Formats: sequence, structure tokens, C-alpha cells
Amino acid sequence: LRLPHQPDSAVLAQFHDGNYAGPVNVTSMMNPSALGKDKLTPEDKRYLSAVYDGELFEIDTQVGKLLEVLKEEGGLQDTMIILTGVHGEPLGEDPTVGYKNRLSDAELRVPMVFWFPKRFIAGVRPKERVELIDLVPTIAKVMEFERPETTQGRSLRLVLDGRRDNDAAPGYS
Repeated sequence: LRLPHQPDSAVLAQFHDGNYAGPVNVTSMMNPSALGKDKLTPEDKRYLSAVYDGELFEIDTQVGKLLEVLKEEGGLQDTMIILTGVHGEPLGEDPTVGYKNRLSDAELRVPMVFWFPKRFIAGVRPKERVELIDLVPTIAKVMEFERPETTQGRSLRLVLDGRRDNDAAPGYS
């Protein structure tokens, strides 16, 4: 998901009735800090969430299509799938909408989903903090590749197996 959020109008209609003429638009989304949380009405916030949810729905639909092709071709069980985000999207959860020179929970907490039926237990939801820097070491460990010497981070294999939880090292942001 990237700013400005512009889902297809038919998709947006699933999340919002379409009767909106407020300050949230393509231009203002490119400078969302100008929208400040205290300046947004409840309807503005609903619309902002709706365009975000609509775009997320579109991405989810594309991922679903990819999974369907893998299933049809017989490669789904042999494919490791990792879904993650680079950063979250502040949508008014704290005093600011959008990005500034700060680190908020809305920006730092992003999903990281691993799916590989041959190697991972389904339904494991660890509470441990992980970081994007851990992706390459994890992939190398799971796929039994030699880990490049210059790779930073740690393997999350034990976390994904459900054998380690709440043992988070400090994170750097």
C-alpha cells in the first residue's frame, strides 16, 4: 500500500457509500500531515479508512489470484509465501495522520505472515518482536541455503515453529 490510496470506485463502494466531499483526496493524501487528526471529522476518518481498506482489498484479491494459479499448477505446497509490509499507515490512531519525523506504533507494527505447509505449523501466532532484517536469515535457514556472511538479522525458525516466544531482542528503528 502506498500513498495516495486510490482503490477502484467499485471496490471503494464496498467500504464507503460514495457520498464524500471532504478534505481527504489524492492531493491531501500526499501530504497527510496537513490533515492532522484533530482537524478530521468522523466522516473524514471513515473515508480515509475506506480508501485504505479498499486498496488493501485489491492487494488481497491479487494475492488470492496468485495463490489460485500456484494451486492450479501444483506448486502451492512447494512454495514459501511471505507477506509483509515495509511500514504501517498512520490513519489517526495517534495525534497525527500520515508521516512525520517520529516513530509510532501504527508505523512500526506491520504484519509478517509466513506460509509453507511443508515446514511451518499452521496457526502459530508468536508475540515476539521480529524485524524485516530477519527475513533473509529465516529464508536461508528454512530452505537450508548457506547464509551469506554479510547477512544481518537472525533466523525466526524457532519462532515460526512455536518454540520461542516473548524473547524479543531490542528493535532498532
